[in-house]
Amino acid sequence: MTSLYKSKIDFYVLLIKSVPFFILIAAFMYWQSFIIVAPLVVPCVFTLVQLLRTYYKITSENSLIVVTGFQRKKINIQEITSITKNVGFSLNDWFSNCSLSFDNSTLEHGNGQRIIVSPREQEKLILDIKSRNTNLK
Repeated sequence: MTSLYKSKIDFYVLLIKSVPFFILIAAFMYWQSFIIVAPLVVPCVFTLVQLLRTYYKITSENSLIVVTGFQRKKINIQEITSITKNVGFSLNDWFSNCSLSFDNSTLEHGNGQRIIVSPREQEKLILDIKSRNTNLK
């Protein structure tokens, strides 16, 4: 059985991620030349793809697939050693996570590797993972 969990997107994260779009519009209005502002399109595309394509999928092979933008990571659920619900905001985690919300959870797996996720149905995802990995508390 496959389960799909869409990412939760916080307003403030959306606002921060929208900065490249605001810069692109302001630069285009100032220079009125697409050639000059063309390099700004790349971060806008990456941001848009991340906002539209972030989800978490549990497969029938007992794997958690984390997709954010163009990145895809597959984690064996049996290798998850801990799940910690995060409260607040950490600048270190901001740049290295697959989360679009401050309401997120850290999954530790393998040899101390971490991944941060923020599904809309966070409790349901955690229960789904725990039901497939009986070593988790």
